[in-house]
Amino acid sequence: MKRMLGLIFIMAAFLGIAYFQTGTTTPQTQATPTVGILQLTTHPALDAIHKGIIDGLKEKGYVAGKNVKIDFQNAENDQSNLKSMSERFTEEHAAATVGIATPSAQALANVNQKTPIILGAITDPVAAKLVKNVKRPGGNITGVSDQAPISAQLKLIRQIMPNAKTLGVIATSSDDSAQTQAK
Repeated sequence: MKRMLGLIFIMAAFLGIAYFQTGTTTPQTQATPTVGILQLTTHPALDAIHKGIIDGLKEKGYVAGKNVKIDFQNAENDQSNLKSMSERFTEEHAAATVGIATPSAQALANVNQKTPIILGAITDPVAAKLVKNVKRPGGNITGVSDQAPISAQLKLIRQIMPNAKTLGVIATSSDDSAQTQAK
């Protein structure tokens, strides 16, 4: 699953690079493309997405420091850092950006409407106002969702605990993704 997720990111990133890059430079004079990765915080699930991107790029022959520049920014869970980090990618003309977690993706989308943005660890990109439709996102945003199969999980709980009358859910009220899952 992690490998598939990484490969999806890689394909989307480099399709975006190929599609959105402008100018009349020849392959011999083009600068090394930059992929900006913006991660909200250090967390095993988010770190796995970051690692999947790097591993997927490497599998496709793109090696950081050799033929692609990876600019990784971690906001360390301080959302006030996200805007300036997103602006940095625009200033350095990143060919594509990756937003790992909803706030990171939202910050990237607020700063730039042209550079391709690939989403990772976004539960509901529609509720997060990143895309209007998940089947046809349009614009410069694409990626994958980590929406849990809530209906299937509730069905399984009913099978395991048919007499349960109350089910508690713990969710973070400040996280759009958590709110979407809880509803």
